[in-house]
Amino acid sequence: MQGQQDSFSALYLKYQDGRLLTKWQNYALWTIPSIFPDINSGKDTTLLGNAPLEHDYQSIGALLVNSLSSKMTNILFPINQAFFKLQPSEQTKELFARLLNTEIKQIDDKLISTEQAAHKRLFLNAGYSQLTQLIGTLIVCGDAILYRENNSFITYSPRNYGLVRDMSGNVLDCVIKEGTTFGELSPALRAKVEQGNPRKDLDPAIMYTRIKRGLRKGNVVYTVSQEVEGVSVGKPSVYPIDLCPYIFCAWKIVSGNSYGSGYVEDYAGDFAKLSDLSRALAIYEIDACKVVNCVKPGAGIDVDSFHEAENGDWIQADPQAVVAHEGGQANKIQQLSASINTIFTRLSTAFMWGGNTRDAERVTAEEIRRQAKEADQMLGGAYSMVSGFVHQHLAYLLLVEADSTFQGAIVGKEYELNILTGTSALGRATEIQSLVEATQICQAVIPILSQLSQRFDTETTIDRIFSSFGLNISDWVFTAEELRQKEMAANAAAQNSVDTMAPSLEELGGVV
Repeated sequence: MQGQQDSFSALYLKYQDGRLLTKWQNYALWTIPSIFPDINSGKDTTLLGNAPLEHDYQSIGALLVNSLSSKMTNILFPINQAFFKLQPSEQTKELFARLLNTEIKQIDDKLISTEQAAHKRLFLNAGYSQLTQLIGTLIVCGDAILYRENNSFITYSPRNYGLVRDMSGNVLDCVIKEGTTFGELSPALRAKVEQGNPRKDLDPAIMYTRIKRGLRKGNVVYTVSQEVEGVSVGKPSVYPIDLCPYIFCAWKIVSGNSYGSGYVEDYAGDFAKLSDLSRALAIYEIDACKVVNCVKPGAGIDVDSFHEAENGDWIQADPQAVVAHEGGQANKIQQLSASINTIFTRLSTAFMWGGNTRDAERVTAEEIRRQAKEADQMLGGAYSMVSGFVHQHLAYLLLVEADSTFQGAIVGKEYELNILTGTSALGRATEIQSLVEATQICQAVIPILSQLSQRFDTETTIDRIFSSFGLNISDWVFTAEELRQKEMAANAAAQNSVDTMAPSLEELGGVV
């Protein structure tokens, strides 16, 4: 057992920042409280059970965050297209061909099928919902951890961990706090924790997981170790930086800060005002619904009889002495509602509410690419930031799951595995779309030019059209040598056909 100053629980408390916890609690209250529950609720959310949640007087924040997180997840992880693209060199292709036991000319098809198989693993065990939760947590808090285990994802919010980053944003040390039960512990570990004081299977226990960055044989690695109430759990696991199952994410991070900042923080003023106005409007509207019957003093009315009278009853009273009083004014309610709508209009623009995302099962790659660029511009580069934290790391993990052949090569650094992510990864489908558009223009233009004049060079025209779409014509046509060989093969086949069809001497009756 380590000393108290070095225990995982002490590190967890050391790495957490109380000021940030209070700030994140407010941001979650204005948007989605379950992302970061109240730290003063009296219920430890790292243990079993749910903490009681305090809700705001408005749900506009939840509407905007849910919409943006869903849209961002759809852009970052398109359902019908891999979010990454393998781009190996020719030397790497030769190594792939040897590792995968296939011909080098077939390696492109093999890599594409591997990309698709790895991408499909995102959706196992409701993985897409966890990715959406990850993006929502980043929008609200700005920091989150995505954990990959047994083909499933787990998202941790800053409520569950403490960490420290270097000036470049690399996580140097992190401690995750989560709840478990004694029944889930191994008998040997349970005996060490109980120390002669038996506990029930459903009694809660706190588990700490530490992920520490270091060097081993010159390579950057992460060492993962666990403790339950100060007792070590098994032996530490060591992962290469590319294959660590813990992915540390941030929405936006400033050099020197250990934690990222979320998108809600940029609009905290509007959200705070929206919360206060919504609360004031709700209280005012409720108060305005209150009706009080006022009786003129000295009117001689039996108030109890008046109050208890049923519909149609007869009582002795002066109707002019009784007035029904209602509080509140309609114009004030309209003014408050107008102020709230003004704030909602500003926030809806910032959070891309009602944007141009088409509601369809099949969205083209060009649409996704356009939306990604729009999101990056609207959100201040957040798309590129999140893509940099998540995409490449996740691509390595999913590739190894899809084909274990990659693991030894990645760990051993046998070759450089170039992975394109973000908008660059969408280039393959966009290239095909450009090819379709270029061929359509060729079909429309070339016949007309040929009819107008014989001076037009068909081949040069095709080259110019392909070039205007950013397509390299050499990637699609035969080389001069390949054309020569193809022509020779065609001539040889034609000659063989003529020889076969020529009549023999016997067929001609032996006459020459």
